[in-house]
Amino acid sequence: MDNESKSGLTLWTGIVQLNSGDWKGAFPCRVSFDLNRGNTLDFAVGGSLSGLMGTFFSSPPIFVTFPGVKDEVECYVRSSRLGGQAGEDSAVLCPRFSIVHVESGSQMRRVVAGLVNLAPYLFVGPGQSNSCTLNAEGWEIQIAPIPAVFEFPAEIQGEPYHFTHLLQLSRSDEQQFSASDARSRLEDVSRFLSFCSGRWISTALAYGIGSGGELAYQEWGTGQVSVNGSTDSCLDLHHGGEMVGFFPTFTRLLRSHEQTEMVRFVLYWYIRANSDFVGPDGGCILLQTALERIAWQVLVNDRHALSRKGFGDLCAGDQLRLVFNYLSIPLDVPPELDELVKLAKGRGLDGPEVLTFIRNRIVHPPKEQNTVQRYPYYQAYTLAKWYVELCLLKLGGFNGKYHNRTRKVRWSGQVEDVPWAI
Repeated sequence: MDNESKSGLTLWTGIVQLNSGDWKGAFPCRVSFDLNRGNTLDFAVGGSLSGLMGTFFSSPPIFVTFPGVKDEVECYVRSSRLGGQAGEDSAVLCPRFSIVHVESGSQMRRVVAGLVNLAPYLFVGPGQSNSCTLNAEGWEIQIAPIPAVFEFPAEIQGEPYHFTHLLQLSRSDEQQFSASDARSRLEDVSRFLSFCSGRWISTALAYGIGSGGELAYQEWGTGQVSVNGSTDSCLDLHHGGEMVGFFPTFTRLLRSHEQTEMVRFVLYWYIRANSDFVGPDGGCILLQTALERIAWQVLVNDRHALSRKGFGDLCAGDQLRLVFNYLSIPLDVPPELDELVKLAKGRGLDGPEVLTFIRNRIVHPPKEQNTVQRYPYYQAYTLAKWYVELCLLKLGGFNGKYHNRTRKVRWSGQVEDVPWAI
């Protein structure tokens, strides 16, 4: 194989079955991992691939069957080469989905995984511990900076994406658990840390250890991960200890299928709405979408306060006002968003109304010709993001201290009580 196919950390080598359309065959394969690549997971295959090369760039997808992997892994071709060293063909395949689960069928006692791009939270206080233990529903998750004796190879990471913490998952009663249990809990932790951080955080290189020390489970690849950078979230870096009380109540939010789908939807748009990528005006559009999904979940599905038709008959501002009332979230525009306050007062609008007013001006063309008016888009974006954070904090059972993004002057360590705790 060429040098490209030999890069990265080797996770597995062996014989795999390739299947594309009517063509199939068995080939040697090397699975490698590298955070520096656009796709962290590569499958380098070699052998006599000439019969398969004709299908590589045609419509039939390529499926790879691995020992210990329940389903076929759908792939696309990143690169290929005919007649390389010693006349051998080679190709590098990338999976369509970023994580592959390898299961032995055995139960395990603990899972160890790296965490990528989690900020250096202080979980107890400045100068004290920067480690924590999260407990929920009989599970224990230990999070700590990576110890020197357990460093991940430097060549598979860089400044944009790198391992920052080590995670260990186990049952509080020390009982064994299945790969399905491990997958579910690791997904919960990733979603929780992503919300707390305001950017995508994922586990990587997870492996499960059986009672006899054997390897019982592996995760190849990573979930969604944001580029390393400043944390823009409602949880202050100096108050990471708030995670300890928040995690068990947030986990309960994920036990219902409908609520889990809502959290996934809202979290996706909340993080995608980062103004560095879509601008404050684009962020207003995405964040209002998230808020309307929360309103639907709370008012129609959870509390049955409105029928589907009744919800649809309300304008967006009324939908948001009603759900904010249910969740004890203030309706007035925070005074430090001064330009937005001025606009709202001038038009007799409250917070939900002024937010939907600006969003509508962005997505709908002006009715009057030659009308150009500038609105405080960034302050509207700040208000919308604050609303999403408060909604998820309230629904997740949070009653601690948070970082209020509507404050005009903010510094690290500045926190206050959530509105419903005052």
